[in-house]
Amino acid sequence: MLAKKRYKEEIAQRFIYGNTKIQSFLREEGYLKDLSREEILSLIKDGDIIAKLGMLLGKPLTINTRLNPDSYGFVVENGVIRWLSLDNCGINKVPEIVRELKLLKGLTLSRNSLETLPEWIGNLNQLEVLDVSDNQLRAVPEVIGSLQNLKQLELQHNNLKRIPPFIGDLQSLVVLYAHSNRIKSLPETIGKLKSLTDLIVGDNLIEIIPESIGHMLSLKRLDIGENPIPKLPYSILYLKNLKSLLLKGLDTEFSSLLNNLRRRKVNIVK
Repeated sequence: MLAKKRYKEEIAQRFIYGNTKIQSFLREEGYLKDLSREEILSLIKDGDIIAKLGMLLGKPLTINTRLNPDSYGFVVENGVIRWLSLDNCGINKVPEIVRELKLLKGLTLSRNSLETLPEWIGNLNQLEVLDVSDNQLRAVPEVIGSLQNLKQLELQHNNLKRIPPFIGDLQSLVVLYAHSNRIKSLPETIGKLKSLTDLIVGDNLIEIIPESIGHMLSLKRLDIGENPIPKLPYSILYLKNLKSLLLKGLDTEFSSLLNNLRRRKVNIVK
């Protein structure tokens, strides 16, 4: 019995404090089947919160790894819960208890019925990835602008009418998905996103692309297709790292600008 107990403790410790490859190996080879959920959660910081969250939602959360994510579960890194996925679980508001997971790096809440996000989400200041796609959001709360470590923000497939000016405060942002909304304009402050490589805002109601877009010198992929845009700003030529420009569904010809971009080997999709 003592040997078995030590064996189980060793497996639990290796999983909780191991790197992603070790975690995936232990999970795929079935080692975690020797452990109860309670045994694992008892060794994890804030494991009690995960247990309560599972009870609240009526289903225990899956123990995930970064290499084998599940749409409903959590990931542990160095004994701490770092990633939480509550996709497609029928919620219309973010459970209040999530605010206690202050060390989260990733939070995905896609395919639910969220109309708003709580103000306290701005206190999760270690967030690097926030996915609230495929909901019913009408606005992005200003507190999102305080998430200075955020690298990826997914807002696609909601009911947003605008991208707020404070988006420019997200200086670490690398990827912004906001396609398939009802967005009518992009703020001038979007040009402050110096680290952004992917700006995906196709399938909206955007009429004007601000000149400030030319300041986004890290931009590699720009999707503005399926929008009523009559012309492109000349500053788009300043995007020296641009590799792909998606203009699907745009009727207007931007011949001189596009010819210039083609000479620079930019892949233009119409």
